Amino acid sequence: MRYVRHFLLAFLVVIVATAAVAQNRKLDKRLSKIDLAYNTGNYPKALKHLKKFKSGAIKLGVSNYMVDYYVREARLNLASGILAGFEESLTNALSISEKAFGPTSSSFANTLIDVADLYNEYG
Repeated sequence: MRYVRHFLLAFLVVIVATAAVAQNRKLDKRLSKIDLAYNTGNYPKALKHLKKFKSGAIKLGVSNYMVDYYVREARLNLASGILAGFEESLTNALSISEKAFGPTSSSFANTLIDVADLYNEYG
């Protein structure tokens, strides 16, 4: 009986881990679609994919995906000519990145570089 419980627990852990990996792949695929639409100049389509990406990232609860969301949101809104909320998106990206990765991590430094590039585009 004890072995059955251990087996069921292990099986449950494997199922949960597999579901999380599948969700990460789905979000990564969505990021690729967003970037492809952005690079081709189809900003409305990129914004549509970005909204779907946000709902998946919130369900997963992984904050590094939210950093990607806020940076892309600012980039897409800037390219679309929507300047309202630009500063707020970048501030959110920086604060989440610092909390998730730490102030001395390379991931936080990459976020700082992305934000600086967007400020340079903004002028």
